[in-house]
Amino acid sequence: MSVNSVTNSTSYTTSTTTSSRDTSSELGKEDFLNLLVTQLKNQDPLDPSDSTEYVSQLAQFSVLEQMSNLNSRIAVLESMAMTGKYATASITDSTGSVTSVEGTVDSVTLDDGEASLVIDGTSVDLDDVTSVYDYDRSDLFSMASMIGKTCEGYVYDADTLDVMSVEGTVSGVYKGTYEDYAIVDGVTATLDSITSDDYSSSEDELEYLNDHIGEEISVNITDSEKTVPVTAVLESADEGDDGSISLTLNNVKVPIDGIYSVN
Repeated sequence: MSVNSVTNSTSYTTSTTTSSRDTSSELGKEDFLNLLVTQLKNQDPLDPSDSTEYVSQLAQFSVLEQMSNLNSRIAVLESMAMTGKYATASITDSTGSVTSVEGTVDSVTLDDGEASLVIDGTSVDLDDVTSVYDYDRSDLFSMASMIGKTCEGYVYDADTLDVMSVEGTVSGVYKGTYEDYAIVDGVTATLDSITSDDYSSSEDELEYLNDHIGEEISVNITDSEKTVPVTAVLESADEGDDGSISLTLNNVKVPIDGIYSVN
């Protein structure tokens, strides 16, 4: 590379050494140091830079390094504080495919000072975490105490805000991203329509349902006044004298906040 002196026309040539390293859109402390060294190597010998300027730059480098180390420590502390909380994350693999992960943060691992969360058995980088929810573990015990009991509660349509009362036996509890649910079996309901992706409107409803006993289906259920969507496992389907189809459903998610009776 040629460097022309301001005070004369003599040309000076300096050799540069290139090293391969990962590049990114942000400058780090390594980039800062490399720039400083390159500046020293390529200064005009007839008009060298003021040493005070280099001292100032070295001081800035020292501050940058300390801030970087501090940020790393803060990231580790933030990760540790997430242990036991409910978190969601989006992981992008080498092909660009995005996988969603959610669950309780089981532990935190450190690799060369970089913290990773273990969410439901999956290792997740801190930068991939999209949300963290805090909750009292005593709530889980309270929810679990409903298992095996009969409950009444409401399911609802998020679009129309219609609600419908259902009843069944609690077989489990589920900690969702935005709501907590009781998993209810033995829910009886009247079919309004079938909304499963593999169902065609040209098919006979009862025949389709009987072919999917024991499988998860999506349906709209009705109480003759309101209609609410439900995704559940079909236990049975029977046609009444009036042509209506009665369903028995398992694994129905009933919001905890919508349960008004437990026996």
